[in-house]
Amino acid sequence: TLSWTGGGFTLFAQTQLVAKQDKVSVTNNEAASGGFTVFNAGGGFSLGGFTLNAGVENIFDREYAEHLSGYNRIMGSDVPVMSRLPGAGRSVWVRASFAF
Repeated sequence: TLSWTGGGFTLFAQTQLVAKQDKVSVTNNEAASGGFTVFNAGGGFSLGGFTLNAGVENIFDREYAEHLSGYNRIMGSDVPVMSRLPGAGRSVWVRASFAF
């Protein structure tokens, strides 16, 4: 994470780097998984006791699956049966707070 704070403003840029996982259990029939990179960014400002923050996670809407995310066991969904469950797509968040 890289962040900057000054004059009541805060900005950040963040990346999550995940290596491939190919050291898996043959006994448990565990499948290997690929690595991925996800980028996030956001910022906020404070004025008196009021703070407003906002951000975007997975900015580029990268498709990925966490190694330990589990497998789909439901037929008729968008995810094929026994495929790893996908990670979260792009999301936007906003948080407001007031301290008095």
